[in-house]
Amino acid sequence: MGRLKKFKQFLNESHTYNDFENEYLTIERKDNGLNLKLKPDGINYLRDIKEELDSLHESDFIDIFDTIQANSELIFHGDLGSSGFGLTEAPGITDGFFLNEDGDWEDNGEGELYYYNDYMVDNFLDSLLNGETVFFNRQN
Repeated sequence: MGRLKKFKQFLNESHTYNDFENEYLTIERKDNGLNLKLKPDGINYLRDIKEELDSLHESDFIDIFDTIQANSELIFHGDLGSSGFGLTEAPGITDGFFLNEDGDWEDNGEGELYYYNDYMVDNFLDSLLNGETVFFNRQN
């Protein structure tokens, strides 16, 4: 009979329930929105894409955001208007929304919507690539 291997349990005590992170990105929840900041691996990932394609697009953020989206109710939308969240092309993040049977986004009763306010004058990916913290406003 073989011995059972005991696995270590890893606890992430450095973040509160409202913070999220993966190997590329940290997201800190504030009362009025979300702070996003890339980790070094995220900066390198975007830098490689920008060197290859000469520019960054919101769709390039999906791979960086992927494991956060898979492990939470946060969903990234490259264009909130195309997703049915109003008359805006701003990138955004929803929390607590799901697709209903009709294919429309529906609130779970406590859903939050966050949007990048400066999308017309600034690509948030370029700011993240420069090591800056990017803020997504919470819609009231």
